[in-house]
Amino acid sequence: MTSRQSPPGPDECPAVNRHPSAPLLCLALSIIVLIFLAHSYYLGGYTADDSFITFRYARNLADGYGPVFNTGERVEGYTSFGWVIIFAFFHYIGMEPVAVGRILGPLLGAATLILCFKFMSQQRPDAPLIIRCLPSIFLALNGGFALSAWTIS
Repeated sequence: MTSRQSPPGPDECPAVNRHPSAPLLCLALSIIVLIFLAHSYYLGGYTADDSFITFRYARNLADGYGPVFNTGERVEGYTSFGWVIIFAFFHYIGMEPVAVGRILGPLLGAATLILCFKFMSQQRPDAPLIIRCLPSIFLALNGGFALSAWTIS
């Protein structure tokens, strides 16, 4: 017969002891992401003309012609094959590429900031929170990065 052990108390819970500053961490990352979104909205709000090249390749791919700008011509002219695949999927299900890009660009930018923080935390787990946040802060304040959330090419 085995005896049942009681669940660990709050002082024994590894999840609580491992991240005692979790609320502060969530607040810091939220502020960084909000700064990035405000910065990218301030700098952006338009779609670069090069994006429409990607949209056309995506439309032709989704329509079954392959990744081509003009049907019958086999010329690679897109900037990012990844964006072509993503936009082809959304075109296939009937969504407007500009609207999709205006949602995905900032969301993927915010995800990049969080991954940047996570990478820094893995490299320097004992560093103070502000030090682990610095790369994400610098990236959020970078004009080129903030603008790229809107240009989608």
